[in-house]
Amino acid sequence: MPPATAQSDKSTAKQPLASGGDGNRDDVRLAPRPVAVVDIGTTSIRMAIAEIGVDEGEPSVRTLETLVQSLELGREVFGSRRISRKSTEKVVQVLRRYQQVLAEYGVRVPEDVRVVATTAVREAQNQLQFADRLWIATGFQVRPVDESEVNRITYNGVLPYLQADPQLNDRKSIVVEVGGGNTEMLILRGGNVLHSQTVRLGALRLAQLVSAAGGSPQRKRMLMESHIRRMLEQLIHEIKFDSSVQMVALGGDMRFAARQIVEGWDGTSVAHVPTKRLDE
Repeated sequence: MPPATAQSDKSTAKQPLASGGDGNRDDVRLAPRPVAVVDIGTTSIRMAIAEIGVDEGEPSVRTLETLVQSLELGREVFGSRRISRKSTEKVVQVLRRYQQVLAEYGVRVPEDVRVVATTAVREAQNQLQFADRLWIATGFQVRPVDESEVNRITYNGVLPYLQADPQLNDRKSIVVEVGGGNTEMLILRGGNVLHSQTVRLGALRLAQLVSAAGGSPQRKRMLMESHIRRMLEQLIHEIKFDSSVQMVALGGDMRFAARQIVEGWDGTSVAHVPTKRLDE
């Protein structure tokens, strides 16, 4: 999810709360405050609440709670290019429930909540009306994020994990996240972006495409594999594989697979999954 970037209000202005003992500098600390970010995605609405501050000159972030509510906006947007009134009101209900949770954590300043939307809202022809309704009902301003911004956020999110693991940091890594509407891909080496690409092929979009074609399960599987194969051929041309390439996979489907394969995985650290086991 995107990082919260709300500005401090006057009550949380930087003040030196502790001084360094060496006399050379002050260790300035910013009293932590709760902030939140809401992601209106293709298949769900997620919210993360975190406590942010500055400790000894370094920014600190501590996650307090994460919430997920399934809501497949992409199912109707990919078909009709619009978000229905019924779905809009469902989003309003979810956001109002989230507001109650935010109040419990003391998040009451609008500037301390950032609400973003990705593929489904971005592709909806009535996204402005959708955003207006949410603002009137909840006071939240919704900001659709474009594909380049999603890639930037993915890069910032995955980079600390790569840097902390020498096997990942020193080799070429293909970072792939299969979402509901799109697949995002980054190629990194040593923290540098060699290539970025967004492919309009996500789990929900592909499922709808195959379902609309009809036919037997075998025919649907063949159609699905055909679409995926074309995407892979395009990516392979861009990647220029060599012996040191490895893949870093993100997203709910990969987390589910990792939990089945890696016994005792904590769900947050990098899980090393052999390709053979994943294939099985």
